Amino acid sequence: MREVVKFVAKGIRKNKYIYLLAFVILLITSSLLFINNAQISSTQDELQQAFDKREESLDFLISKTLIKKRYVGLPENQQFALDSLLVQEDYVKRISQRLSEGDMDIAKDNLAFINEYLDYRKYNFIHFENEDLLEIEKDKLNDLAKHDLPFTEQQTPVKTALFTKQLLHLLLNPLTALIFLLMFCYKYTTDERNRTFDFLKVNSLSNPAIYYGYVFSFFLFTVGYLLFSVVLAFLPPLFTGNLKTVYYPLEVAIGGDTAIVPVWKWLLYLPIGWGIFVSLLLVVASWLCKQRVSLGVLAGFIFLPLLCLYLLAEHLGFSVLNPIHLVVGYDANLFPSNQFIIYLVGMLLLLLILIGASYPIFRSKRMLLRMKGRASGRRPYQPKSQLKLIQFEHLKRRRDGRIFFVLLLLVGISVGTSIFVNQQYKSVDGKIVKAIEELQSFFISNQFKYKLMEEEEEVEKVDSTDETPLVKFSEIMEKDIALLEEVKKKANTPEFHHLYRETLKSLGPGTSQSYKELESNQWSVTTMASEEQQKLLKEREMQPWPIGGLWISNFDDPSREPNNELASLLKMVQEENEKYGHSALFTAFFYMNHNIVWSVLALFVFVLWVSLAEEHRLGRTVHFLVTKPLHLRSVYVSKWAYNLATACLFFLFSGGVAFVVSWLLGGYGEADYPIPTYAIEETESGEGQFFSPVDNVYFSFDSVQGMVLKSVALILAQIFFLNSLFSFIGRWMKNQYAVVIATLLITVAGYLFASQYPSLYMMFNPFLYFNTWHVVDGWQSILLESPLVNVGTGCLVLIAAGTVLFLVGLIPNKGKVS
Repeated sequence: MREVVKFVAKGIRKNKYIYLLAFVILLITSSLLFINNAQISSTQDELQQAFDKREESLDFLISKTLIKKRYVGLPENQQFALDSLLVQEDYVKRISQRLSEGDMDIAKDNLAFINEYLDYRKYNFIHFENEDLLEIEKDKLNDLAKHDLPFTEQQTPVKTALFTKQLLHLLLNPLTALIFLLMFCYKYTTDERNRTFDFLKVNSLSNPAIYYGYVFSFFLFTVGYLLFSVVLAFLPPLFTGNLKTVYYPLEVAIGGDTAIVPVWKWLLYLPIGWGIFVSLLLVVASWLCKQRVSLGVLAGFIFLPLLCLYLLAEHLGFSVLNPIHLVVGYDANLFPSNQFIIYLVGMLLLLLILIGASYPIFRSKRMLLRMKGRASGRRPYQPKSQLKLIQFEHLKRRRDGRIFFVLLLLVGISVGTSIFVNQQYKSVDGKIVKAIEELQSFFISNQFKYKLMEEEEEVEKVDSTDETPLVKFSEIMEKDIALLEEVKKKANTPEFHHLYRETLKSLGPGTSQSYKELESNQWSVTTMASEEQQKLLKEREMQPWPIGGLWISNFDDPSREPNNELASLLKMVQEENEKYGHSALFTAFFYMNHNIVWSVLALFVFVLWVSLAEEHRLGRTVHFLVTKPLHLRSVYVSKWAYNLATACLFFLFSGGVAFVVSWLLGGYGEADYPIPTYAIEETESGEGQFFSPVDNVYFSFDSVQGMVLKSVALILAQIFFLNSLFSFIGRWMKNQYAVVIATLLITVAGYLFASQYPSLYMMFNPFLYFNTWHVVDGWQSILLESPLVNVGTGCLVLIAAGTVLFLVGLIPNKGKVS
């Protein structure tokens, strides 16, 4: 076995792609450092805003209390409370001064402020802080003070162990694990095809020695990748002297509670868990490779069980017997306690058991799986009377591995989107809990104002009939805070989302009003569409997607707002009303809304499609074509037709697989769920259409199912046009790589031109319709101020432009293929 390990390891070391992999990792690390360094420090801004608010509340409360002391005097408990408030003010001012100077080493002063505030409560004076949030903050500060750490940037870290964690999440994830598996399978099958196994057997090596040698070679390669990634990720905190930030505490949501977990637990778990997961995949893959199955069958035998394990985890919850938690869904279940150590030990034992069980499989000379069509040689090309050139194209693509590779990537993109959407949906409970806590803080702030007003008016004990409105409002706030606390405890239960929405409707004195009761200068699309959508949802007995009650229109997009302060406010509102779900239709909505199809179209151009330019290079293909009386036009048409057929079929197949996966995760979804769509002018009937005086546009509602189907039709038209453009460029160029680059550059340039210079004539620009969702929801018609910009026009323009390019490519030349 040692000889095999040396042999395989030597081949890996000499492979030029290994150095390319190292270069890509370095590029990713450098890019992440640059991006993070260019971002604004959001943590410092949040802290600054929080303490500015505290300072304002303290200043207001102290000034009012001093006025009362000057005119009517203070009871003893309020005098003690005033003394405590002055101490708190001193801490807060000191902290605010440090933050303004860019110094976030405020843990000890912050902890002292919280302790003083918690002591201040016993005087039964006016409260102005959410005590639940203070307890969480106190736990975090205790950890910071214990290790003498300052606050640091968490969203875009640069010099701390938080950057190490962020980079490891990027380098050690399910996608990179599957890439390692593909590399192993490719090496395995390539060496078998090149008769390397026969060479090793001639040198008196047994089957177990050969197979174990390959497995352990990739074990070593995996360990090398892990060490390289970990060392690289630790370099920024190591060189900047911030290595102790491995103790930095982070918040982890567990139902309605929040636990504080140090960073070092992630830094320990991620490499070990990823390494064990990859090793498990390699062992199972080696069993299948021993059976000499094709790469497609091997991928199916591995990916389907992994998908089933993920579905089981989603429907049954966390299980210590499920290996999928090595790379997905582990934070809340393993990190708050030290159970992750027991889990990793259990998975390591499972790996050792599988390695031991491999011996009889490797030793056996029998084929447990007999796959038809797996021959030692390839079947010769046997053309049929019809479509023989298309058949030939398919045979070439299949033999060079493009068919399997592209299909695997497409399924990975689509299914990965489904899993990402599902993971986002799982985080909704944590976001709702945060929203509840913010709402509680808002009520506490209002209660603070009411009690101050009570103090000003010298409200004493009076009969209940003489209660002032301030007392009633204060009592309402008290009940609302307690009610929200009860709702928060229901997190991670089936009724939590519904209970949260119903509770929001019942809060407060009920002063909300319809937009129809407001002045028309307040009738924005966001205000009107949100209310009208809620009415439709109630009529159709559907649950809304957003956490909040607003559907943020494109007019209120924060990126369109030049005022930074207002943009921040709009962003906060947008996040509080984000759209969440995990049904099949919602996943399709997410896929279209975020234009993930761009990556699919780029994949067709980069990998799958070939043009006439490929035939200009010497090789077996051109030798074959020269011997046949084939005109250049025939080859051109066959490549165009093959590219179009495979792209459409692959897109529909991968999308169908992702749709089924999403269906298994969250059901089909509500086909009639209403989505606001924009229009520049009123339709003839005007039924179901509304006009916004503020934004000066019409809007109506379309079903999510109908919009998804329109998006699919538009994408198929995009594929038709892009294929014709690619084929046309390849008709007149002689280098395949130049064709790929030229196609992508023209497409990107055309889209940017259409986006940056909107005008009526742009409706004839086919690249305008590559922004799929904005064409479907009517936003492009608003930007161009033309009702003609729609899905129908887009399909016609794309197909017409693609047809013209295809026909121009048919212009004959003098000879045949040469």
